[in-house]
Amino acid sequence: MNLVFLLACAGPASKDVEPQEDTGLAQVPAEVYLEPLDAPRLLRRMSIDLRGTLPAPPELDAVAADPALLSTYRDIYLEDSRFEQRLVQLLSERWHTQIDEFQVGHYDYRLDDSEEYAFERSVGQEPLRLMAHVAAEDRPWTDIVTTQDTMANALLAQIWPIDRPEGEGWQISRYTDGRPGAGVLGTNGMWWRYTTNPTNMNRGRASTITRLLLCHDTLSRPVSFAGSAASAASRLLCPHLVIGGPSFTSRHTRKIVRVGPEGQLPDLLSGTAFQHSDREISLPPEDVEALEDAFVRRRVAAMEEAGGRGREAGLARMYGDSLDDVEALSEEAGDLDLTTGDQGCTNDLASEAAVTFDCFSRCAMIQSGGWCSTGWDTHQNISQQAEHYQLLFTELLDLMSDLEGRVTSSGAALSERVTVVVLSEMGRHPLTNSWGGKDHWTFTSAMLLGAGVQGGQVVGGLSSEATGRAIDLVSGDLAESGTDLLPGHL
Repeated sequence: MNLVFLLACAGPASKDVEPQEDTGLAQVPAEVYLEPLDAPRLLRRMSIDLRGTLPAPPELDAVAADPALLSTYRDIYLEDSRFEQRLVQLLSERWHTQIDEFQVGHYDYRLDDSEEYAFERSVGQEPLRLMAHVAAEDRPWTDIVTTQDTMANALLAQIWPIDRPEGEGWQISRYTDGRPGAGVLGTNGMWWRYTTNPTNMNRGRASTITRLLLCHDTLSRPVSFAGSAASAASRLLCPHLVIGGPSFTSRHTRKIVRVGPEGQLPDLLSGTAFQHSDREISLPPEDVEALEDAFVRRRVAAMEEAGGRGREAGLARMYGDSLDDVEALSEEAGDLDLTTGDQGCTNDLASEAAVTFDCFSRCAMIQSGGWCSTGWDTHQNISQQAEHYQLLFTELLDLMSDLEGRVTSSGAALSERVTVVVLSEMGRHPLTNSWGGKDHWTFTSAMLLGAGVQGGQVVGGLSSEATGRAIDLVSGDLAESGTDLLPGHL
């Protein structure tokens, strides 16, 4: 069990980042001209695009003799049954609903193992089949998010509450469980593919919908964060800085920076991180490395000077900005002490918090390991918790004292701009086990200090069975018919 601190810092708004217009099209030099395809080659392209197959030789001969027949064959291909299947293939490349395994499996419906592939294939194709059918029938494209219809084969009609007419293959069908008409947004296949959990609270799903339906990737848009309380003017703001505790740097590399209790960030800036790799890495001498860096810089500068748009130009701009940031970060970090304190056998939370105050961070995380870093997971010797709490509260007092002694760029005390959240991912069981300790418990508590917090009050409570009690989210009072507090409510 970990006890984790989140420090959210707010400062003056930084300069807005103007997004670069990007049409996704590379610039074509004026001297380059497009040459139209002749009729047979255009028919081949048309047939492959619309049906996924080549045209028959007589069809090629016909358009070679009379190119006006191209429009006739286009209409024939659009009526071909293979056109709808081709749309399923094309939509699958963007929507990615066809996967090898869902959180719900064939065994949940008591299907035989021999039906596993058919089950997963059918679930993943449901939203794709609906969109393909709307397009093939030339229905309004808005139907994909408004229609009461779905598409089902015999297998889906067998296991789901679906009204499906008799017939082979995929048929226009409807759910009978009362769900509203929302097209693909009302299909099981869509939401079994894009899942959520109590802490994500559908945010990932919302991001998916904006990307698929609005062609807007919320995770890639420029984000302008306010400067940190201690370094508001810095343009090198780290949205989330991690000293210790759980982090997701592999999934959110542009938003989370892990300093680490052993100073991983300084090692990354200096390049010495390679020395700690579990792989054999041969680094070039410093003079060779300098030549390589200079070469890369010249290449990036040349690409930026050439201008242009599209993915390659955007990559060049981003890489050039990254090189500038690395240099500036190395210079600025050189004046910072990124090492964390050590008080005998335990880490010093106040010292770790000071690192986050000194750095360029909007939000930061540090971790308490308890007395002598023995940890809070006391399945044995529960009395050790008292020592942990005594140390924790002492360090919190030191931390808040440090905040009160710092000022922001506007002259206000830093304690007026920083909120400290103390939390753990679990609690301890109300009963002592046979080893004199307490096992895991699914109910826990959190503590908030600092800016924006009306202190001296307790929100929520525990029942006689040590389970959480519901509250009125407006008043904060206990209420039998209220809402259970979840991590997302923080």
